[in-house]
Amino acid sequence: SDEVTVTRCRQVLTLWITGLDALARERNSSELLPRVHPHSSGQTDQLLSGDIRPLQQCSEEEYLRLTGQTDLPENQRIPQKTFNATEKYWQRFEAWLGRQLRETTERCFRQLSRFVENCNFEPRVLREYRGEYGVIKVGVMPQDIGAIDVLEFDPDYIVSWVDKVADGVFTPVQFVANVFYRNGVQMASFRGDTEVEDIIHLTAKDYGDVVGQAVEWVREQFDEPAAVDRPIAQLPRLAA
Repeated sequence: SDEVTVTRCRQVLTLWITGLDALARERNSSELLPRVHPHSSGQTDQLLSGDIRPLQQCSEEEYLRLTGQTDLPENQRIPQKTFNATEKYWQRFEAWLGRQLRETTERCFRQLSRFVENCNFEPRVLREYRGEYGVIKVGVMPQDIGAIDVLEFDPDYIVSWVDKVADGVFTPVQFVANVFYRNGVQMASFRGDTEVEDIIHLTAKDYGDVVGQAVEWVREQFDEPAAVDRPIAQLPRLAA
């Protein structure tokens, strides 16, 4: 039946994987196992077939040890002669691995290409707030993705985040609020990384945090402490 055939195939493939892996570890040789071509294009990976001859040519005793069958009852073992005749199953498995690898890397390449494309846009000035002491210029630029330490995050979160950027759900950005004195000298700069849903139509709600930091800094620098015996003067407001 199909179920018996599937069970048999799994049993045989388990022996191939177990035996080749054990032999590769003992000989410290990766060439016995299927492996990725070291000079792949970067868009798709190519799978190189492993060298199965050493496992096929070893002694019966060594074969049983490498495939983990030494302690099995004899009627549950697959003899080496029978095992060697199942080479076609291993070849089909390698071919399947190769297809899966190629399809996966092609899909990853397309997704990462969209991710990079959606992360990049032209920096621009969004707004200027002018006040008594100068001006606060608010801008937006691409977030420095290369500075993110992915090891600090859960892998599933990183995968989900990259997929959402690639699919256009949101865009990672950096807002900057530069404070210029009235003579044109830049006095301070405040930055904040975040994600926005609409990179084309940004609002004060999106960049409010960095503006708030800049305004607070201006107040701390230029507002004189109120005297104890007089009311607190109204703080000057920045006008857009």
